[in-house]
Amino acid sequence: MVTAGANFTHLIADDKDPNHVLVTNGIYAIFRHPSYTGFFYWGIFTQLAAGNPICATAFAFALQRFFASRIIYEERTLVVFFGDAYVEYKDSGAGVWIPFID
Repeated sequence: MVTAGANFTHLIADDKDPNHVLVTNGIYAIFRHPSYTGFFYWGIFTQLAAGNPICATAFAFALQRFFASRIIYEERTLVVFFGDAYVEYKDSGAGVWIPFID
């Protein structure tokens, strides 16, 4: 969130703010959606640390489904906002790092 600065919000924008820029440096050079990836693994590992493997499995399933649909929608809007620059960023090696989400 620090790297993205004013470009970060918890809501997916439907309209591009004139000051919105594509952030590809810092943690975004590795993760396209670092807050989603972090929350995904935090949710699973807190359940494992608490000794709840069944809850960890349920969290993994639920969070993967939630983030899959959200990321698909968000990445479509990012292509509209940034065009080829976002496609090139996506192809540069920065990943989502959540299973079954490209």
